[in-house]
Amino acid sequence: MPNPHEEEALARKLFRRLQIVPEDLVIRDRPDVCFHWADKKIGLEITQADAEEYRRVEQLPNEASCIFPGNLHDERPSRRSTSELQAEVLNPHGPWQNVGEVIDRWSRAISRAYTTKLEKLARPGLAHFDENWLLIAGITGPGDNEIDLRLAHDALARELGSVAQAPPIFDKVYIHFDCYLYEFESRSLRFNYSD
Repeated sequence: MPNPHEEEALARKLFRRLQIVPEDLVIRDRPDVCFHWADKKIGLEITQADAEEYRRVEQLPNEASCIFPGNLHDERPSRRSTSELQAEVLNPHGPWQNVGEVIDRWSRAISRAYTTKLEKLARPGLAHFDENWLLIAGITGPGDNEIDLRLAHDALARELGSVAQAPPIFDKVYIHFDCYLYEFESRSLRFNYSD
């Protein structure tokens, strides 16, 4: 999970993407950030949804200019060794990855992060503001062609739509991965891409 400095950096990245200039930004806990914007006081909870394997690979000395992350995920029966991970991500001829399976794993990881955060914050102690937002951030996302983007949108809408908030905790949920920004509000999913 991100530390307070990372949380602030992720929040500021979201604000730039939304083209908003918040006032009175405060780093805190439950939610992680609060600020004023558009005559509202908003609480922003932040979490990450990258696979633990991907975070481990990010720490490896990078001996190649390109990493092939298609098979990095957390849905394995056992934890792989560092040498196994390194061999796989530096191998451009590794096993072929079905894009549908990669996107389904990606959307399930986001759904798990969302559900985990809902469960954690349903307990007493969460400060409520005029609006409460959730940011699910990450590094890896689906491909950037039209087919992958449609598959990703459909998979994410299906996963998030199956998670009920009763009572609602978040007014908006932002999913920000690299050049992708999804906004989930009132059971509706909107998408924005920017490279």
